[in-house]
Amino acid sequence: MKKELFVLLFALVFMVSMGAVSATNSTCEVGIKVNYEYPDEINATIQELTDSSGQKIEFQKYFDPAANITKITFQHPQPETGFQIKIRAPGYQTTTQQFTPTKYNPEDPKYYAHLQIQMKATEAYKLGREVTQKAMSLLKFNSTSEVFAITTAGIVKYKNSTSEDAIEGILNERKVR
Repeated sequence: MKKELFVLLFALVFMVSMGAVSATNSTCEVGIKVNYEYPDEINATIQELTDSSGQKIEFQKYFDPAANITKITFQHPQPETGFQIKIRAPGYQTTTQQFTPTKYNPEDPKYYAHLQIQMKATEAYKLGREVTQKAMSLLKFNSTSEVFAITTAGIVKYKNSTSEDAIEGILNERKVR
C-alpha cells in the first residue's frame, strides 16, 4: 500500500510540475522591415497581433537603431504557434503577414522572427503622386518650396479609398522633388 501511495504521489507531483512548466510564457522578438512601393519615409502602424486562434496579443514596440528596423516583443505560452500581424500606413493598403517564431540558439530562451513586409500603395495615393508629377512638369513647380492642396469637405472616395490617400500622395511626391 505504501508503494502504491508513493507512486501516486510521485505521479501527482510530476503532473503538477509539468502543468506549471507548460503554463509559463516565452518571450518572442520580431524584427519588422517595412518596404514601400514608393520611396516614402512613412512610419507604419502595427494595427494588431493575433495568435493562430485569433486571440489578440499585447506587444511592446521599439526601434532598434543598430539594425535600423522596428522590433516588437511579446509573451506567449506557445511561441512556436502561428501568429498574424496587421500593418497599415497612410496611403497604403493594410497588409497582413503570418509568421512562426523559432529558436536561433538552444541556450537562448527567446524565440525570434524577422519579417520583410512590402506595402502596396492605394489607387488614390498613386493618383495623387501622378497628378503632382504632371503639375510640376506642366506648371514648372520644381522651384517652389511648398504645395497647397484644396479638397472638398466630406468623404470623397476614389476606387474605394478616401481622398486623404490622394492628398497623402500629393504631399509625399512633393517631398521627393
